Amino acid sequence: MRLNDLDIEKHYSMSSLSNIVLYDGRRLDEALRNHPCAPSPKPNSEVPNAKTKGKYFLGIDILNFVDSCEKSKFKDVRSDALEACRRLSYAKHELELVKKEIDSALSQKNDALADYYDLIEKTKKKREDAERQVASFFNQYMWRSNKLLSSRTVCGVYFLRSRGEIIYVGQSVNILGRIGQHKQTKEFDSVSFVKCEKHNLNDVEGFFIRLLLPKMNIGSNGVVCGPSTSVERFEDITGLLVGVKHAAE
Repeated sequence: MRLNDLDIEKHYSMSSLSNIVLYDGRRLDEALRNHPCAPSPKPNSEVPNAKTKGKYFLGIDILNFVDSCEKSKFKDVRSDALEACRRLSYAKHELELVKKEIDSALSQKNDALADYYDLIEKTKKKREDAERQVASFFNQYMWRSNKLLSSRTVCGVYFLRSRGEIIYVGQSVNILGRIGQHKQTKEFDSVSFVKCEKHNLNDVEGFFIRLLLPKMNIGSNGVVCGPSTSVERFEDITGLLVGVKHAAE
């Protein structure tokens, strides 16, 4: 039996409607049993000529129910499902794109970290090489004598060391006084210095800062802090220094 075969004046049992399929693929008897808008059935005792026990529906009520379903929001169940599937597919596509962007960002981060650590190693090596140059080339100019500092006012560029590493380069017309100020804010275990005239302080200090790149002369933004200098070679700096280191300190 089809939906169009229903007689509006007849009563139909639930079992007789099981072969009729609605627009959304459900059986008519299931829709009448579960749909919130389904008409109220009559028991077989109230239906004339009822052949079986159970619930009966009048033909006109059934047709009105089907018509109301077609005109209601339930008509769009399939299209809503298709739209939901389309949105889900789009969301999955967007998720894949986001994953690719995350992977790319992580890759760039790893590359940046590798470059950063490589730069640190190169900077460290450059500083170590520079310190060796300073130790060998300026053996006759570098002073470490505390007696010399305490006995007179010395003008020059000084080097603060920690465990043998030069961590800070500075200048002063009174090195001893300046070192005393540093003891309040910096941790170091020895001091070296070269003597020069006051008007050469910027050139000498700037040369050594850019040569040694001491960690305490580098700002938080990675920029080297120090005066500009026109001196580029050791050969040029020797002419700006004063005095020769004594054999015994």
